[in-house]
Amino acid sequence: MEEQLVRTLQKVFAVLLATLLEEIDQQLAEARDKRRYQLKDKRPTTIQTLFGEVTFRRNYYYDRQTGNYTFLLDAEL
Repeated sequence: MEEQLVRTLQKVFAVLLATLLEEIDQQLAEARDKRRYQLKDKRPTTIQTLFGEVTFRRNYYYDRQTGNYTFLLDAEL
């Protein structure tokens, strides 16, 4: 029973973490320099955490200043 509770809590925390990361990404999108960073796509990613695998979507940008593509969320974390 204890193991089942731990697994259930891990799943709940994984969903909460995914939601939090997507919210941070949305805040970064709203605050970004829109002349520099052009939104190109929203791409899924999966990371390993203490809660297990966490899958979420993040914004993918073209940086007009450098000519490179980037995820602002990755730079923030």
